[in-house]
Amino acid sequence: MEDNNAAATGAPEPDLSTLVQRLGEHLERLETGTMDDAERRAVESDRRVRELSSERERLSAAAGSWEKRYKKGLLGRLISEAAVAAGAYRPDQIVTLLSQKSRWNEEGTDPILALTSADGKESLYEKDRFVEGVKAYLADNPNLAGGGAGGGAGSKPSTTPASSGSPTTLSELRRMRSQLEDQAQQMR
Repeated sequence: MEDNNAAATGAPEPDLSTLVQRLGEHLERLETGTMDDAERRAVESDRRVRELSSERERLSAAAGSWEKRYKKGLLGRLISEAAVAAGAYRPDQIVTLLSQKSRWNEEGTDPILALTSADGKESLYEKDRFVEGVKAYLADNPNLAGGGAGGGAGSKPSTTPASSGSPTTLSELRRMRSQLEDQAQQMR
């Protein structure tokens, strides 16, 4: 009976051989009918406490797993939205890179981007400032920026020389087609 209290208070349970011996004694008394109602309730209570304890541990592990998945999804979504807003070339790549540079606040409820700039200074960006953090990261890594913001391989300069006056895009060439054809006719 004192082990019922030990299980309820969290005290260490007896070793396996002691439990097997006690269960054997209880089984023998059940089979011979010498166990009174109080002992039967105590045995049933012990069994139910062990079942509930193992169920609690299983559910706690499942809850931890779901919490981890939720946090990973939340962080990915926040970084992805910030990457799109900041003009990243491939937001999925930014999610992969910046997920490694994140951590959670002390309460474990909100993500924080911890970015180190080129000069070695760490900046912390809370979830409402992720766009600023991603912009700062893209400024330090212009090859990851989309459009004219970077200077990655095969990119074109974002500004055209003022003196050249030549078209820089296909649509500009199409608009100038008739003018170019007239110039070609004159050169013949």
